[in-house]
Amino acid sequence: SRAEDTAVIRGYFPVDGSEQKISEILIKIARLPQFGLDPGSGELKIVEVRDEDWEESWKKFFVAQHVTPDIVVVPTWEEYTPPENEIVVSMDPGMAFGTGSHETTRLCCELIEKYIKQSDKVIDVGTGSGILAIAAEKLGAKEVVAIDLDPIAVKVARQNVELNNAGRVEVREGDLLEENTGTADLIVANILKEPILKLIPQVYETLEPEGLFICSGLLPEHTPDVVEALEEKSFNVLETPDLNGWSAVVAEKL
Repeated sequence: SRAEDTAVIRGYFPVDGSEQKISEILIKIARLPQFGLDPGSGELKIVEVRDEDWEESWKKFFVAQHVTPDIVVVPTWEEYTPPENEIVVSMDPGMAFGTGSHETTRLCCELIEKYIKQSDKVIDVGTGSGILAIAAEKLGAKEVVAIDLDPIAVKVARQNVELNNAGRVEVREGDLLEENTGTADLIVANILKEPILKLIPQVYETLEPEGLFICSGLLPEHTPDVVEALEEKSFNVLETPDLNGWSAVVAEKL
C-alpha cells in the first residue's frame, strides 16, 4: 500500500514522440522544488498499452443496468432477455458520454418517465450517446430532437438511434438550442450548471405554454442558482431531486 502523502498521477499519450514526452516530464519533475513542491523520489513508470486492450478492457465494466425500474440500458455485446413491459435501450457509447451508470442520467430517465406524455415533442440538449433521447422515444414521445456540439457524439448517437430502431429521433449537431428546432413540450438537458444557466432563456422561448424543462449535471450546491434563474424567467420549479450527491431540477413554463 502507498503512503498517504504519496501522490500518483497517470497520463496517456501516443507511443510516437514518447521519448521526448518522457524527457519533458523528468525535467519538469526536477523543477518542482522551484515552486515549493517536494517531488520526493519522483519515480516515473512507463507502461505501453495496446490500443485493442484499451478499447476492449473498459467494456467489462459496462453491463446491463436498470436506470429506472422499467428502463434498462444494455450494451450491444451483451445478450439480455427483458421481462414483459420492460423498456430496453441498446447502447454502444463509443467515445460519447453516456452508459446509463451516472446518477444524472438515472435522474433524468426517472423524470422523463414520470412527466412525459404520449403526444410530446422532446428536445434533448447535449445528447451524448443518445440515451435520454432514445428513452423518450421508447416512452412514447411523438418526436425527439437530440442535439450535441461534439461531432463524435452526434455520430455515436445516430448509430445508437439506428440500433434501437428509434425512428422518431432526429440527431443534430449544434450548440444548445441555437439550431432551428421549433417548439417543444419537454426539454431535457443533462449538461453542467453554466451551460444550463445560459440555456434557460432559450428553453423559455422554445417551450410550449406549460411545457417542462428537466435539467441535471448539477451538484446540490448548484441547485439554488438554477432555481433562482428559472424563477426569474417565469418558470415554476416543481421538484429538485437528489441522487448520490447529484441533483436535477424540473420546472414548468408559466
